[in-house]
Amino acid sequence: MKGYVYVLGNESLPGVYKVGGTTKSPEIRAKELSNTSVPTPYEVLLSAEVDDWRKSESFIHESLSKHRVADNREFFACSLQDIEHEFDRLHKSVRPLQYLIYSSKGGSGSTTVALGLACYYKEKGFSVCVSEPSDDRHDTKTLSRKYGYDSSEPQVKICVAPSFRNNQTIELLNWAIEHEARVIIPTRVGPTDFGVLYDDILDFKKTKIKPYVLFSGVQYFPNEAEKISQSIITSQSLGAIVLPYSIPHSARFNDEFNDESTLSTPYSLFNVIFEGISLYFEYEDYEKENEANEKEILIQA
Repeated sequence: MKGYVYVLGNESLPGVYKVGGTTKSPEIRAKELSNTSVPTPYEVLLSAEVDDWRKSESFIHESLSKHRVADNREFFACSLQDIEHEFDRLHKSVRPLQYLIYSSKGGSGSTTVALGLACYYKEKGFSVCVSEPSDDRHDTKTLSRKYGYDSSEPQVKICVAPSFRNNQTIELLNWAIEHEARVIIPTRVGPTDFGVLYDDILDFKKTKIKPYVLFSGVQYFPNEAEKISQSIITSQSLGAIVLPYSIPHSARFNDEFNDESTLSTPYSLFNVIFEGISLYFEYEDYEKENEANEKEILIQA
């Protein structure tokens, strides 16, 4: 049944929050609870409309079970940030994050980007699935299984396009369009043919998708700065967004030399970079939501 999950705070209960579900407006529920024995009124701190409020409520209660004040009460002693994180996980379980790592040039760093992104989300507590074609030389599916990036019900799904255009590439392009996936085009910095990058960007020219360019495997070559600056300008002029982050070069973490034997999760090396990227995307979503709300208010006025 459709309804809401909500978080209520009360200044009489510092550090303790009521987390529940209802078919009513959370504001009405807060007013009802404020008429009980508490000396100060409840305030709605967080709420979300959901398709199945009982199932969603159970998900959050179970996730926060170690913070529960009493088994028969819906009060939790933890930080509001902890609860917000579980609301985020709930949202992603209903509508998973979708990524397509897309590059038609081998050695672009696609594996590093896919598994680095997967590692970041896995360590944040999300279920992850990385899907990539493999060949005799390069078997990412084995790495995905090894690191637990093969969830059957992922909250984060990362697909990697093959490094050559074929029928599977077309299928992935259609999948990205249908699911409104974020498309990341990795490109190596160095003696790179940026023409391939521009062709990859143009593949999305007639779609609603605005791809993101991520420089990976960054090495500093003499006289490359001007070429890189020009590639950023050209990428933007073709409709792409150049992410303000880059992945440093390391022989261990490129497409040809994934070393899975030295560290249990070697791609955690890039967590700070992907945290920045994910925050960049979250801010974008926040801005889009605000813009949509403002348009709706103007229409109603």
